[in-house]
Amino acid sequence: MKPKTIAKLGIESAALAMFSSASAATLITNNFDGIADAGETTFQQIHNGQGSVSTDLDTGSILTQTSNNASVGFGSTVSADYSAESSFTLDWVVSDTTGDVGLVHYNGWFFGVTNTTSSTATEGLGIVLDGGSTQSTWSFSQEYLGTTTATTLNGSQATNASFADGFTLSMTVNSDDTWSASSTGLSNDINASGTLVSGTYAAISDTLVVNTTIQGPEGGGVDLGYTIDSVTLSTIPEPSSAVLLGLAGFALIYAAGEPSS
Repeated sequence: MKPKTIAKLGIESAALAMFSSASAATLITNNFDGIADAGETTFQQIHNGQGSVSTDLDTGSILTQTSNNASVGFGSTVSADYSAESSFTLDWVVSDTTGDVGLVHYNGWFFGVTNTTSSTATEGLGIVLDGGSTQSTWSFSQEYLGTTTATTLNGSQATNASFADGFTLSMTVNSDDTWSASSTGLSNDINASGTLVSGTYAAISDTLVVNTTIQGPEGGGVDLGYTIDSVTLSTIPEPSSAVLLGLAGFALIYAAGEPSS
């Protein structure tokens, strides 16, 4: 093998090693499969104490029953600090739903982050299917110190059949205070973006607790639920200046080349 080829391979290996530090970093994740995998975050039931509910952290099952005041879901037991990162992304995979999703009432169906593991959050960002008078439309919800802003993501609800077959939701929030939200698998998928209005990335991203909740159907008496297959909160760190300078040096060495044999 020629010296220059050897040098090239060495440079590529070093570059790969350096950029490994800039690969996606996962700080909160769970597969809800009953197996305590290394690196997984523990979750807990969230319940407002109203009505009859059923949850199973080993299967990801969440079910609200009998009472339209029952609100139930899962929340991470720890928080993550993303304030030093340029963005964070929250991905949900829902494998199926139970009941008529159009009956979601009051607080709706929330997939997002808040600033506490309790029900007294003062900061939050998330994708919400809001029921009641809004006829179950998706929105991007922002809450910061008592101010709540909801941006409508689409004007009509997806079919119950597409919900029942499972879907994904993804939300990205950037340090320049922009956000994007999308879904796959629904008959009317979300694909939207905007700018934060209530709060800023800097103010919100230092304490992120992952949670999802659903509030029971108006009038009660109907089971309404869903199964979470997995959730991941992650970020892609910016390459450090040392990494960039190191790669630039390698590039100069390689450009100079080695004598051919």
